[in-house]
Amino acid sequence: MLVLVACSTGNRKAEWIEDALTSVREGKYPRIVAISYWHEDWENSDGSISDLRLDSSPEALEAYKEGVGDDFFVTEVALSEDSLKVLSPSSGVYHCAFPDFGNTEDSVSLQLIDDFEGLVDKRLAWVTFSDNWVNGINFPEDNVLTVVEAGCLPYIRMMAFSVYEYDEGGVDSIYTMQNIIDGKFDDDLRKWAQDARGAGIPMMVCFGVEVNGFWFPWNGKWNGGAEEGPKRFKEAYKYIVDLFRAQGADNVTWVFHVNAGSYPDESWNSMAAYYPGDEYIDWIGISVYGPLTHKEARSYWETFTEIMDAYYPELCAISAEKPLAVLEFGVVE
Repeated sequence: MLVLVACSTGNRKAEWIEDALTSVREGKYPRIVAISYWHEDWENSDGSISDLRLDSSPEALEAYKEGVGDDFFVTEVALSEDSLKVLSPSSGVYHCAFPDFGNTEDSVSLQLIDDFEGLVDKRLAWVTFSDNWVNGINFPEDNVLTVVEAGCLPYIRMMAFSVYEYDEGGVDSIYTMQNIIDGKFDDDLRKWAQDARGAGIPMMVCFGVEVNGFWFPWNGKWNGGAEEGPKRFKEAYKYIVDLFRAQGADNVTWVFHVNAGSYPDESWNSMAAYYPGDEYIDWIGISVYGPLTHKEARSYWETFTEIMDAYYPELCAISAEKPLAVLEFGVVE
């Protein structure tokens, strides 16, 4: 997660959150129909702390609770007639979150979901967690069932890396886009799809989080560069979707996830350059982060609306039809 931010004079997390929720509620970005707060703190490689948690201060928490407190932010997910695909809400915006499932983002528990909902005094429509491929490609059945037991919809981030630390990006030694295209993980992916189908539960799945950011190994920089990188990602994503469809995993709603700002900022690395196409993707979403460290916050500041104003047109241009979501947002004190 990386965002360049502009100068301001101070750290105003509560105001940042209020700005975000007010702008969405007032329809400043009319195609946004879901928001998902990234409620986590972590230690960076330089020892600095990124504390995005809503309880980092009473003011931040109160701003969030007040912002999502009315009925505009909805918690019941609309499904297609066959109850397999996630649709846009009939009105309002879905209220969703990543409720701090630890540094690996996959330590899902009922207690943590309940704690977050109690903290903000609001139910969640979907709950986000990561499906890390560090120990192989396996359907995260226990985490899925836990989220469902909590009364929420599972939102699963397929993380195609074999090690956790990619602060500066790099080529993954196993899960390259070309290796996916070449069918090297077909057996595991088929089993994942079969297990998802067997669960019989509607779920959202995203492959390739923040694909236009160099910090993840699925970015084009690490998969053939400007000439081949985006193309290989598109082909890998389409390959996975086709494989899932062949297994009858029609209960998966597929999500395409970009970052607000492309790094490197080159035309070949644009949001749209990676898009697999409307026939493969059901939802499109974006990460919108303010400063992620206290040092950054002291030097630079940009509001949620300033970031969204800059990148919302590019996000909308990816597809004229698909529902849009703010899949991750947050800021430090």
